[in-house]
Formats: sequence, C-alpha cells, structure tokens
Amino acid sequence: MAKTEKLQNRLTQISNVQYAEGLFDAHKTNTPLDGLFSIDGGVPKATNWMVVGDPGVGKSTVTLDIIANAKASGSKVLFISAEMNQVDLYLYVKRYPKFGQLDIFFPQELSDDEDPRKVLTEILDEGYDLILIDSFVELQETIREHAHMTRNGSEKRLLVR
Repeated sequence: MAKTEKLQNRLTQISNVQYAEGLFDAHKTNTPLDGLFSIDGGVPKATNWMVVGDPGVGKSTVTLDIIANAKASGSKVLFISAEMNQVDLYLYVKRYPKFGQLDIFFPQELSDDEDPRKVLTEILDEGYDLILIDSFVELQETIREHAHMTRNGSEKRLLVR
C-alpha cells in the first residue's frame, strides 16, 4: 500500500460521519446551568462532570437539584450516596422534598460478603441517563478495598463502563 493510501485510510471528514439519532441529545435540568453544560442546553450524554469545593459550600445540594430537575424533565437518574446514609438523606429530604423521589444507592450499607462492583454493575445495567456520585473518592475506596485494587484500577472501573 502506498504511503498516500495509508494516510487516506486514517483521515476522516466529519461531514461524512453519521451518528445514531438522539446520541447528542442533552438531559435538561431547567436551571441556568444547562447553558454551562452544553451549547444545546442540558447535560450531554456520555460525559463525566466533577464538582469540587470545600465542605458545606453546597455541592451536594446543587447537584441533587440538577438531577432532580432532570428527572422531572423525563431523564432516568440515580444518586449514589457514598457519604450520607439513609438517616442523613431523610433529614436532607425534609428540607428539599423533591430529592425524595430519586433512586438512591448506599454502597456503605452493603454487607461484607457483597461485592460492591457486582452490585453497582447490576444497578447501572438498569440504564440510567444521569448518575450523581457523592463522593466519588468514597465509592472508589469502597471498590478498591473490597477488590484489593489499586486506586488507578478502581478509578478506571468507575469511569470506564
């Protein structure tokens, strides 16, 4: 194969590429943040977002509000609460009732003989559109400790699906 042919096989013109209908549809949150997430307004599919900040500044409240609004707009959402337990969340929901309608997984409540990777995979296989993990580091550590993985390995396990 000539050098020019090899090069042609590696080049793409995006105008010739086709994607499945709906692939780039965003999940609307009906908040001013929609414009931040994408030019179409809303959280795009297949993206990871990390919200960082000091304790108590409102990261959980803002992100729970985002996914609760997305659920109200028709998205299937999941909250993985690796920091707060059911009692903490119950008190939180008393202040913000719309959070009470979210599907919530509490990995810290698994028994010692349950594999968090397997349980998480079963839950994620339900096909959620948006997933909020609070805290990513806590969930990563739960998986890492149970599976005797490296931090890198457990991080990849969570981010690559």
